[in-house]
Amino acid sequence: MTGRRYTSFAWLCVLVVVLVAFGCLSYSRNAALIAQALHTIAFFLALHLPESWCNARASAHRDQSPPATGSTPDFPEQPRRGIR
Repeated sequence: MTGRRYTSFAWLCVLVVVLVAFGCLSYSRNAALIAQALHTIAFFLALHLPESWCNARASAHRDQSPPATGSTPDFPEQPRRGIR
């Protein structure tokens, strides 16, 4: 299942959104230093989003099953009759 490979990326996205939301909430409550700290942490985590996306895609691509074209059994070659 390739959906499992994207869970860490999804959690990182959720964390960034939650930090920004708490930062906006604290800014509206006149706690500018807390808002600034939360926005700074969210910014630095957001810088990691493209790398996390590429890692998730590469991991999902590596775990794909190979195509089913080579699934025939390997029988030994039949003896040739009449040719010596």
